[in-house]
Amino acid sequence: MLQHNPDGLIVLDDEGRVLFANPSAARLFGYTTDELVGVQLGLPIGDDDPASEIDVLHKDAGPLVVEMRSARLQWEGRMAHLVTLRDITAHKRRAEALRQAQQLVLSVLNALQTSIAVVDHTGEIILVNEAWAASAREGGDPNVEHTGVGINYVEVCRTSAAHGDADASRVLEGMLGTISGALPSFEHEYPCHTPTEKRRYLMRALPLDLDGGRGLVIAHLNITRQYAAARAQAERETFTSIEAAHLREQQAFEHFIMGVPPGALRALPARPGLDDRHLGGFVGQYVMLIEQALLQRAYRVHDAQNARVREFAEALGHADAHPRDVIQIHLRALQRNRQAQRAPDLLQAQVEESRLILLEVLGYLAAFYRENRQIPPAR
Repeated sequence: MLQHNPDGLIVLDDEGRVLFANPSAARLFGYTTDELVGVQLGLPIGDDDPASEIDVLHKDAGPLVVEMRSARLQWEGRMAHLVTLRDITAHKRRAEALRQAQQLVLSVLNALQTSIAVVDHTGEIILVNEAWAASAREGGDPNVEHTGVGINYVEVCRTSAAHGDADASRVLEGMLGTISGALPSFEHEYPCHTPTEKRRYLMRALPLDLDGGRGLVIAHLNITRQYAAARAQAERETFTSIEAAHLREQQAFEHFIMGVPPGALRALPARPGLDDRHLGGFVGQYVMLIEQALLQRAYRVHDAQNARVREFAEALGHADAHPRDVIQIHLRALQRNRQAQRAPDLLQAQVEESRLILLEVLGYLAAFYRENRQIPPAR
């Protein structure tokens, strides 16, 4: 039994000399069993020692890593030590290769500016890169205790969703769907503002096969710049369309107010219109009219808005404003609101309300000129 055991078995006396060695033990050292008997190997022995890892020297192959256990026993009428040696060199090399590979992967991930985490099939975070940890610290988790390794990301989202967080609910659904295989992947765009900056992020979840099942690689990309650029382009396209529509409206109102065919006034000599000082004052008033209209729409309050618009139009009439001036005031007011970096939905509401105000102002201005039987003089 001792001879055929796959583990190396050695019996040592109290001075550490070999009394017996099986073939497996002899192969560990590169000697025959007879050559080992009587040799003092210098193995650390004690009474019933637990398992420990030691290095042994093979005669030809060099150092090996073995797991060693020892126990007291009676051997040929005297007390001795039975030492069990198991070669774990290959296992240690594989573990070291895996550790180095993991370190390489982590080094690559840490070189990325994208926040990345790996979660297992239960949703528990098992790895994060430095960008993720930095974002956590910036977000109020200085020791990464609530958003780092060991935290269950799925449960965090589930808790937030239960408190009415729509983004967390969507992310929870997407992660569970990707882990289960119902979704090939998942992505979700969301706002994540700081006290000093309005930010936009894109979360992506990709499946990852792990030993324990299907996990996820989760990446959070800062797309603030791309989002701002796309919004600016959309706003430019919106305002180009608005300006074209207002030009058509201006031509129609020239005909309505002046009683001449559309575009006829463009054949007249060019005139400067209201000067910048007057225009600037009217633009400020026009912006206030837009804000008041939005408040009235939001709270369904019916106040003296129409009277304010009429007073504004009459002030324009007294200043001899032309339809071109009104259009210019309108466009400058919208431009001012756009430069204030309003949210897209608020900006769209301002555009809608300002369009209605423009129509009202031009209508009141036409009535003012007709009642006073005057046409604004060319200047």
